[in-house]
Amino acid sequence: MKKLYLLVILAITFSCNSTKKVEKAMLSGNYERAINLAINQIQKGKDNKKTEDQKLILQQAFKKYQNEKLERIKFLQKDPTSEDEKEIYETYLNLYKTQKSIKPLLPLYHQGKKLKFKFEDVSSELINAKQNYAEYLYQLGNSFMNKEEALSYRTAFEVFEKLNRLIPDYKNSNALAEKASYLGIDYVFVKAINNTEVSIPTKLESDILDFNTYGLNDQWTVYHANQKDDNPYQFQINLIFENIIFSPERIIEKEKSIERTVEITEIQTDRDGQVRTDSLGNEITRTTRVDANGVLTTVSQSKLVSINAQVDYIDLSNNQKINDYKLDSQFVFENVFANFEGDERALDEEQKILLNNKAVPFPSNEQMLFDAAEDVKLKLKSILQKYPLR
Repeated sequence: MKKLYLLVILAITFSCNSTKKVEKAMLSGNYERAINLAINQIQKGKDNKKTEDQKLILQQAFKKYQNEKLERIKFLQKDPTSEDEKEIYETYLNLYKTQKSIKPLLPLYHQGKKLKFKFEDVSSELINAKQNYAEYLYQLGNSFMNKEEALSYRTAFEVFEKLNRLIPDYKNSNALAEKASYLGIDYVFVKAINNTEVSIPTKLESDILDFNTYGLNDQWTVYHANQKDDNPYQFQINLIFENIIFSPERIIEKEKSIERTVEITEIQTDRDGQVRTDSLGNEITRTTRVDANGVLTTVSQSKLVSINAQVDYIDLSNNQKINDYKLDSQFVFENVFANFEGDERALDEEQKILLNNKAVPFPSNEQMLFDAAEDVKLKLKSILQKYPLR
């Protein structure tokens, strides 16, 4: 019984709160919100007494909303500009949609009296407004095309795409969008220049400039490492290697005396070699401490390559450098192994692992360059992402 009473109280409270929200929206002049809230409540049960107030508010809010929208359109049409076409169309569209959302609820009754809703037929005006807005977008897109600039072509593409969503292929807008998309692309030729005394293998250069692995190409920027004669390149990026230094092959040995006290647990046996047990049958053990020691010789092999480069951005329309960015990279080869003389119980786990390592041949300079290439690529990608051409 108590649960039923609580549910009734909650239902009444919720109903009161919903009505207050609609009233608040209505009084603040937010008629569209008032309409949406009222519709939401009425849809849950239009014959429910709890929606009586909602129905009346819906009627009043819609009347004011419709008058407000028609007055706004009338004002815009007194001295129309091209930019007004969008607002006129969207205002008619919103009014039309609102009318459609209310009509399925009709008829509505308040205290037994049928409520009147006067719907202004705006279907013809909506069609005309849509055509006018489409023509505005068409002219706007062409005005950007006529500027013959990359960024303007990109804006024109967005306008024609919006036009296609409004009226598919209005006045051949599909082809116009494709043309704008093509003309708005920046084709970038990327070239590696070696100003060092170190020979860079052709395979390595190709790997660094393989932009298929960079994931940088997007709608408006396409990178080519191999120049194509039929492509209108707008920019060139030069990756200039200025300095490549290889360190000597280093071998460093370090000796370390190690002492450690370890505990050894032994199971006790009798004279016959049988395991001794206590009164409960548990094995009897004895723990003793032993001093373990020895000499650990750690051997470290290392070699380093340091690469200093510069990334230049060139505007090919005037062959002027736009910007340049430093690119520094290092790759370190390192191998550590160890030898031990003495009682290995003195070693910890990390030291035991070193005993399993062995000496390896040092990589050649060429191999070091290939190993460093991945970091060079990552840093070049970072520069291109951080500093766009436009």
